Amino acid sequence: MTRRRFIVLCIAECVCLVLIAAFGVLHRRSLGQIALSPLTEWEAPLGGLSISDGELISTYEQSSHPDRSDTDGMIEVTGSTIGKIKTVPAAIVETPDMILEAPIIARSDAVTLPRGDYTLTLNYTASVDQYAVLNIDGVDMKSAVPLSKNLSTTVYHFNISEKSSDVSVAVTYGFYGDFSLVGASLSPNLDGTKRWLTIFSALLVLADIIIVFRKKLAREKRAVLSVAVIAVLSVLPVFVSGVPLGHDLKFHLMRIDGLATELLYMQFPVRMQSLWMDGFSYPVSVLYGDIFLYLPAILRIFGFSVFGAYQIYIAVMDILLTAITYICIRKILKSDLAAFAAAAGYVLSAYRFVDVYARAAVGEAASYLSLPIIALALFRMYEEKNDSKPLKNGVILAIGMSFLLFSHNLSVLMTSVFLLIVALVMIKQTLKKEVLLSWIVAVIATVALSAVYLFPMADYLLHADLNSSVNADETLIQWGGAFIYQYFLVFHDYFGFNSKILSERMNLSPGLILMIGFVAALVHITLRHASKRTKYLFGFSALLLWLASDIFPWDFLSTHISTRFAMIQFPWRFLPLASMSLSLLLGSIVTTVEEHASARKIKALMARGMTAFFLACAVLSSAVYTYQTARYDYRAYYRDIAEVDHYCVTSFFLRDGIADDEPLTLSMAGHNGVKKAEPVARAGTTAIYEVSADRGDDIWFEAPVFNYPYYEAYDEAGERLVITDGDKKLIRVYLPEGYDGRVTIGFYPPTGWRAAEIISLFAWLAVILIWRRL
Repeated sequence: MTRRRFIVLCIAECVCLVLIAAFGVLHRRSLGQIALSPLTEWEAPLGGLSISDGELISTYEQSSHPDRSDTDGMIEVTGSTIGKIKTVPAAIVETPDMILEAPIIARSDAVTLPRGDYTLTLNYTASVDQYAVLNIDGVDMKSAVPLSKNLSTTVYHFNISEKSSDVSVAVTYGFYGDFSLVGASLSPNLDGTKRWLTIFSALLVLADIIIVFRKKLAREKRAVLSVAVIAVLSVLPVFVSGVPLGHDLKFHLMRIDGLATELLYMQFPVRMQSLWMDGFSYPVSVLYGDIFLYLPAILRIFGFSVFGAYQIYIAVMDILLTAITYICIRKILKSDLAAFAAAAGYVLSAYRFVDVYARAAVGEAASYLSLPIIALALFRMYEEKNDSKPLKNGVILAIGMSFLLFSHNLSVLMTSVFLLIVALVMIKQTLKKEVLLSWIVAVIATVALSAVYLFPMADYLLHADLNSSVNADETLIQWGGAFIYQYFLVFHDYFGFNSKILSERMNLSPGLILMIGFVAALVHITLRHASKRTKYLFGFSALLLWLASDIFPWDFLSTHISTRFAMIQFPWRFLPLASMSLSLLLGSIVTTVEEHASARKIKALMARGMTAFFLACAVLSSAVYTYQTARYDYRAYYRDIAEVDHYCVTSFFLRDGIADDEPLTLSMAGHNGVKKAEPVARAGTTAIYEVSADRGDDIWFEAPVFNYPYYEAYDEAGERLVITDGDKKLIRVYLPEGYDGRVTIGFYPPTGWRAAEIISLFAWLAVILIWRRL
């Protein structure tokens, strides 16, 4: 295609996007405002309810409430009035911690909604968390929207796939506490238009790439087909309805929406997230690399639902992982067949599906992306004769390690230990001038490329007075390692936990294809047909499987040497590294078999046979994993982050002394010598308070925000006020005597962090610009 035609095509694409946007805006205006019935007309089926000044107010007396007790996270309701409660309309409410049959204290009249996207806004006051339920065509939504006692407004976005004439909003009552509903509104929004614009733009960009690179893609049709087949097989579980409720799912969904929230408030890169814990703040973006999560965060901004953005993220990461793995392994082994087999084994690894779906360990799952790049760098350094390119080898290794830092801290630690082992085992080559130069370049380049994350994280670990360890109370971790025979249970159910009982355990196997390669390598070594490369890879694979198992002496190391060995929490965290080594081992076996096929016809026949065999294994693995995903009962159908528990934090990122189950309330924020300290506005990490102080000494008020480093407070004149730790490590702001005015509290990253961002920016630009010259 000529340049002129391509420019015309781009202009036509832009016109199409403008037309889609215009149509969406016009459609939104045609819907107008949806009129919910006035609060005075809402149905109030529970006795003891009254209307006062346009507000629906619960006057259900505390004495008539059934007693409530907590038992292992479930709610047991008992008492003499239980029969009375059950006689009124109720909703089965799935809350972040419980499922209960809650009485409905208010329900709006049904309204008719055309197909589209809508926003429900509820204004209220509550002394105890309550819940709202959206009812569409007589069916309550999958989970309730919490009405937090620490907030006064809840906003909920949802989509209706077809016209509904029976849409209503119900507010349930959790048997105790004061609650009043002040206002409710329902209005259409532009999320659908934004989604279509995003999808159509992505398709146009993909089409443009195919047009521009069509000749190169035609030459690489075998590689393109291989990547496409593996990628399709890997993403099949994504198309199962809903998202499995993995162990860490809510935590990572909150990370995604936390990023989206701060991006809307123009914080970039995001450091402190204000969405968590009703605004008490959480520095998860400082201490946990999240560069890959910007994709689903942007999708959330562009109107995608919570689980929709998450599913697209998983699919994109699967496709990207497949392409990177295939390219890297083909460069290492110089064989299309070996690259196909190894990439299929790695991408369809059983434990990777555990990471993605059963554990929902987004960080560790993303670390899989870095390992093929690191492996490519090691092979170039130790096996290929790249004496003239030590700089490039070091940069490749730095890119892999930087991506690892941006994904998962513990994986960085474990990978670094393994790299040290490789360097010591290959000590003769390591001491060569070119290899040493590659290692030095890798360290320097890694620091430069990842400075944007590395420096702020180090700053907080040194100065933020955080909880000391994510695993402080547990040093005996060996019991949690994989049972050796689990490695061969390739189709064991991957939904489970870290249990001592096999039937309750997750699938801790590298998977069918990789274990076939491991057994084949053992046979090759026994028959003395194995190459030197195969022997090394077999040794590294066996070592990593040992480290991941329950027979490696983790308890001895943590008890007699240092408790820091227990920081990894679970020995099976070494399985991603083991999977990478096993993939290369499988590829090495395939290349050995190819080399021993002398006749061209025999070689072609063998290649077809092995391709068919590995393809059959890949299809079988994908089918089993998809089936297991489909039959898993515990699933999430989140439309909006309002349905997700905003307190699903890890204590490791909290201030020292604050537990992850700490009950947080606005009443925690105290004051001294202050007549008034009322919140006026909140925009992300910035809050404005209207303050009136008495005369005297030691005048202060506390904001319901944890006092992390680099929070600052200013008066109306822009003068910086003194802040310290208050009770529960909240921000305590000291005021001048008799001060009357506004106080602004905000998070302001220091100059050093901005300098680190500039270093990383220029480092990545340098890599891109001089890549071909390296």
